[in-house]
Amino acid sequence: MIRTYKNMYNSGGLIALFAICLPLFFYSCTDKIDEMRSVPNIVDLPSMSAENMDMYHSQYGKVNLHVVAKTVNLFSMIEQPKTEFPNGILVEFFDENMKITSYLSANEAVYYEKELRWEASGNVEAKNAEGTIFNTEFLEWDENSEEIKSDKSIRVTDNDGIIVGRGFRAKQDFTDWKIYKTKGVFNVNQKDFAPIQTDSEDTPF
Repeated sequence: MIRTYKNMYNSGGLIALFAICLPLFFYSCTDKIDEMRSVPNIVDLPSMSAENMDMYHSQYGKVNLHVVAKTVNLFSMIEQPKTEFPNGILVEFFDENMKITSYLSANEAVYYEKELRWEASGNVEAKNAEGTIFNTEFLEWDENSEEIKSDKSIRVTDNDGIIVGRGFRAKQDFTDWKIYKTKGVFNVNQKDFAPIQTDSEDTPF
């Protein structure tokens, strides 16, 4: 009887110990799961970052532009590899003789490697060889089609005045350009030019 009593006591003790430890075990596991969830996915992190970058970009074996940026983040492990320029960018376009034909500056830019496509946003300004200036909040440049386009409001300033509209197409050197949904043509002296105020939310001027 004493032996049986001891066995029953030991079994009860194990059950009691298990009942006490089980919640602690799950609590510990929960903490580990929360820690794992809080760790960022390495795939979503930049595979390379650089500061004060100055580089030349080539297409079909020819240097076609010069890029200057304060910060560059390369994401090469994601499904759609891209390079981000979050703190401003300046791009100079070259012709076949390495002569600058135009430039573009913006607050931010993204380059999608597979698509060979650029996106520039925030105070975007461009100027072609003829001195025509383009201002908008967003531009796309497709290297395959060698076309630059935008569906946002845009302002074009040249020696003849200012044209304001929505929607824009041009060659990558900002020639043969066309504005859609023209809002107005203003004949002014470019030296006396002042920003135009509108009520459009996505219009930078």
